[in-house]
Amino acid sequence: MNLNDLTIEEITEFADSPAIFQKGQQCYDNGAVDQFFMSGKGIKAKVEGKPGPYSVEIRTGRGNLTTDCTCAYSGEVCEHIVAVLLYAMLGDPEEEEEAAMVPPHGIPISENQFQQLFRGELYIEELFELLGQLKQKNNVIPFPNSKKMTVAELKEEIQEFFKGVQAEEEEGGNVFNDSFFSLSEPELPDLNVLFSQVKQLTLKEQIDVLWYVVTSGNLIFSQTGTVFGEVEIAEAVELFADRVMALDLEMPEKEMYLNSLIAAFDWPMFLNEELDNALKDAMDTLCSTEEELRYAIATLESCGLEQNSRDWVMEAYHTLGDGEKLVRLAEGNLETVEDYINLANYWREIEEDLPRSIEILERWIEDCTPKDWDDVKVWENLYRSRSPNISILLEDLVEYYAENQDQKNLYRLMMLWLRIGGLSVEFYQDFKAVANRLTRVESCKAQIRMFARDEVDELAQIYVNEEDWERAIALAQEVELPLEIQVAIAAQVKSSHPEQAIALYDQLVHSYIQKKTRPNYKTAAEYAALIRDIYRSVFNDPSQWQEYIDGLRQQYQRYRALQEELQKL
Repeated sequence: MNLNDLTIEEITEFADSPAIFQKGQQCYDNGAVDQFFMSGKGIKAKVEGKPGPYSVEIRTGRGNLTTDCTCAYSGEVCEHIVAVLLYAMLGDPEEEEEAAMVPPHGIPISENQFQQLFRGELYIEELFELLGQLKQKNNVIPFPNSKKMTVAELKEEIQEFFKGVQAEEEEGGNVFNDSFFSLSEPELPDLNVLFSQVKQLTLKEQIDVLWYVVTSGNLIFSQTGTVFGEVEIAEAVELFADRVMALDLEMPEKEMYLNSLIAAFDWPMFLNEELDNALKDAMDTLCSTEEELRYAIATLESCGLEQNSRDWVMEAYHTLGDGEKLVRLAEGNLETVEDYINLANYWREIEEDLPRSIEILERWIEDCTPKDWDDVKVWENLYRSRSPNISILLEDLVEYYAENQDQKNLYRLMMLWLRIGGLSVEFYQDFKAVANRLTRVESCKAQIRMFARDEVDELAQIYVNEEDWERAIALAQEVELPLEIQVAIAAQVKSSHPEQAIALYDQLVHSYIQKKTRPNYKTAAEYAALIRDIYRSVFNDPSQWQEYIDGLRQQYQRYRALQEELQKL
C-alpha cells in the first residue's frame, strides 16, 4: 500500500473489520486527528480519545505497512489507525467542511441571500457586511480534495505569488474596483493554497518547498531592496523548522538544516523585524539539545556576529546557563544604550548583583557622553536624539543614588539629565532640593540657565515662581513667551520696572488686536487700560498716555469695533 496514493478500498481492506473502518471514519469525521506528520518513512500523528490522545505510527518498508497505536485495542489495525490513513488520503475534514460552506463565487453568503441580492432586497448595511466578509475571505478557498500538486508545481506557484505580490504593492495596493457597489474584489496573491497543499508531500519535500518560499523572497529582496510577502515568508520559516523537527533527526544529520537558518542571519532581508523574530523562533525550535545549541553558537561566532545573531547567541548562552560567556559577549559589544541596559538588567535580575548593574550603566555615561560638561553645543546631538531608553537608564541611576542618599552622585546625574532630557518646572524643584543639601544652589541655577534650550517657557515660569523679575523681564524681551506668563511678569513688575511692564502690556495689546474679533478687541483695550494706569500712577504723566492711545487709534483707524472699545478708555 502506497501512502501517497491511498484509496478508500485499500483502507477498508486494511482495517481489521468493517466495523473498525466505520469507527475510524467517524473518528476522522469528528476531527480527532491532530499533529499529523508524513515523511518518506511513514506517518506520525495524535488521535484524540476519551482517556487522552493516542499516538499512532505507521511505517513503510519493502512495500509493507507496519502500524502501532497506544490505545488498548488488541487487534492489528484499530479505528485510530484508520482515521490517520483517511487523513493522509483526504486531508483535514474541518478544512473540507469550510470549503463546502462557501459558494463557488467565493462570497460567503447563503442561497437565500443570493436570491435577495439579485432581487434587490438587501439593505445597504447588509451589503456592506457581505463586502466585509468577502475581504476577510480574500477570495482564497482551500480545496482539500483537489488534485495533489507536485513539488515543481508548488514552486511555480511560489514564483507566481512573488511576482503578483510585488506588482500589487508597487501599484499602491489598490484592492478595490472603481465601482463603489462592486461585489467582486480583485484576487489578491497569497500562499494559502500552497500551505494547505504542502502537507500532502513527504516531510523532505515539504521542507524543500517551504525553504524555496524563503529563498525566493530573498531573491526578490536582493533585486529590489524591499521585503514582499513578509507574512508568508515568516510562516514558511516557522513551518520549515516544524517539519525538520518532525524528521526526528540527531546531529550531525540535522546540521544541514541548522546551517540554512544560520546562513539566513547574514541575509539583509532578515533585518525586517517580523522575519528576524521568525528566524530566531525557528532557531529556538531546531536547537532542542545542548549539543545543537553549542553547534549553532560556534558556527555563528565563526562567521562573525551581527546585531541580530549576537542577540540570539546571548539568549542561547542564557538558556545554557553560561553566564560567563554571555557577559563576555555582551561587554565586548556595548554599542547602543539598549546594549548597556540589557547587560545591566542581567546583572541585576539574573545575578542579583546591583552594584555591578550600576557599574554598567555608569559605563554608558563614560563611553557615550561628552567630556566637556559646560559646552552646550557638544551636548546637542544627545539632546536632539534623546530616546526613552536613555531616560530609563538615567532613572535607574537616580533611583539607586537616591535610595543610598548619595547626594553628590545624585547631583551629577541630575546635571546629566538636564543636558540630555531638558528642563521642566518639576525637575528644577527636585534638582534645587539636591543642590540645596550640597549648598550648590547658585551653581544649579547657572546650569539651568545654560541648558534651558527650547524650554524657555519652563524657564520663564521658574523665574516667575522665584520672583526673579530681572531675569524674567530679560527673557521676555528676548523671546515671545506665552500670554499668561507675560501677564504674570508685567503685573509683578509694573511698580519696580514700569517701562518693561508697559512694553509687555503693549505686546499683549497688539497680539489681541491681530485676532480681529470684538471679544479680542475688548481684551486689548483692557491691557491698554493697564498701560494708562502705569502712566498716570507710576509716571504721573497723563500726556504720555494720551500720546500712546492716540498713536494706537491712528494705527488701527479702520478697525471700527476696536475704535469703539478704545473710546471707552
